[in-house]
This record gives sequence, structure tokens and C-alpha cells, in this order.
Amino acid sequence: MAHGSPADFEASVRRFTERARAKAQRNLRRVCMKALSGIVTKTPVLTGCARGNWRVSFGEPVRLFDLSLNDSAGNRTISAGSSLIQGGARLGQRVNICNSAPYILRLERGYSRQAPAGMVHITADELVRGGDLRRL
Repeated sequence: MAHGSPADFEASVRRFTERARAKAQRNLRRVCMKALSGIVTKTPVLTGCARGNWRVSFGEPVRLFDLSLNDSAGNRTISAGSSLIQGGARLGQRVNICNSAPYILRLERGYSRQAPAGMVHITADELVRGGDLRRL
């Protein structure tokens, strides 16, 4: 029975590694976009300012609050964050989804009747229960 050369084996391993890395990269981006969408849509709305201030960054979190970023539906916020995730999320890099609204922790702790259980930890629990994080 003929065996392939060491060069053939090396090429096969390289192709497998590239496919596995690409799949992991797609899964990372998919989970990040799911997290962003879940967090933003669960954020209670009075003026839309809390929803509009969710920001995606890589490495260091963005600590900037902009009172003019009102997005009651959350569509602009999700779209902007998704574009960043698709274009910049890389394996081994920290992806941050942050909100610097001065009252965001109160909202997360159930201050609003619209989100009595918060937004972030509920979304994280959904990702864990749905098996999304196991696929990374």
C-alpha cells in the first residue's frame, strides 16, 4: 500500500488547520453578533440613550458616553456593532461590548420593569444554554 510523502501530509495538516481556524473565526463572529443583538434588544427603553450607547471594541473597552446616541429600536447600534465584529473580530483578541451610560449598572441589576432580570447576564445565560459558547 502506497503512503503519501511527508510533504503531502504536511499540506493536508495545513489545509485542515486553515479550515478549522476559519470555522472558529466564523463561530466567534456569530456568537459576538448574537451577544450584541441580545444585549441591545433586552436593554430597556425610555429615551433610547441606553440602547444607543452599546459599543463594540477590540482590546480595550470604549469608555465614552454620548447623550445624543438615541436608538430606541436598537437597529443602528446593532448594525454598527455587527459591522465592526465582521470586519475586526479575530481569534485570540478580546471583543468588548460596553456601555458607559452612567445608569447602565442599575438597569443591569433590574432597576427597570422592562428588564427586571437585566440584559447582559441574561444574554450570556442564553448563549451558554443554547450551546453557542461550546462551539468556539
